[in-house]
Amino acid sequence: FIRNMHMDNKSLIMADNKLYNNTLLNKIKDTTFMSMKHFKNWLSGFVVGDGYFGIKKNMTHSFNITLKKTDIITLENIKYYLNLTSKIYVDNKYNKVQLHT
Repeated sequence: FIRNMHMDNKSLIMADNKLYNNTLLNKIKDTTFMSMKHFKNWLSGFVVGDGYFGIKKNMTHSFNITLKKTDIITLENIKYYLNLTSKIYVDNKYNKVQLHT
């Protein structure tokens, strides 16, 4: 039973990773990967590694994430998922893109 459960979880994660990677390879705005069962967990971990959510002293929220320029599609999809209106800033000097509120 435990082995089957492990294989089922592994299969789900592999399928999710394949879908996510295909989305990036296609370089199109595709929100399909946001329907992955693990997307909210993935996003949480991704932001912990490369950004932050915060609350300022005046009680307004803030969000910031910086990625490599090649990950701009990922950043656009995160922006869409979080329903943000902020502009994505491209820094050609340091080859990075940034989204912040």
